[in-house]
Amino acid sequence: MGRFWVIMDVARMLTWTADRYPGRRAVGGPRPLTYRQWDARTNQLARALAGLGVAPGDRVAFLLAGGEPMASLHLAVQKLGAAAVPLSIRFGPAELAYCVQDAEPALVLADDSTAANLAHAPVTLARLDELAQREPDGELETSTTRTPTPARSAMAGT
Repeated sequence: MGRFWVIMDVARMLTWTADRYPGRRAVGGPRPLTYRQWDARTNQLARALAGLGVAPGDRVAFLLAGGEPMASLHLAVQKLGAAAVPLSIRFGPAELAYCVQDAEPALVLADDSTAANLAHAPVTLARLDELAQREPDGELETSTTRTPTPARSAMAGT
């Protein structure tokens, strides 16, 4: 008898849970979200990332203070089939510039509280949440073929 494996990542688990328990609370804090709302938000963020050129296989580096924005970006990156490269907020500008150069991400993300630490990294900044709000929240369709691109950057606003 053969075995088969179902690959289940955290982003798929979120969508699965949103389908089954759409009204249950998923995120607490100052910006609470149900599973359906959180799944929709991560879809919007994924579309915004794709609009900035992120594709399957790319690396997306981010320097965020934490909480829901960071968790949502992790999931959005995963939904695209890209790899998240979280950067430590304890690193100084020189260490961050080294990490960004070494990781060769397609995109670098920061929030208002961390953007100044990326001053030495070769990046441009934009507001990711503003881009995400323009995106639909339905299911994602992603392509699995694309060559990674050079680094760009966006600022994740809350």
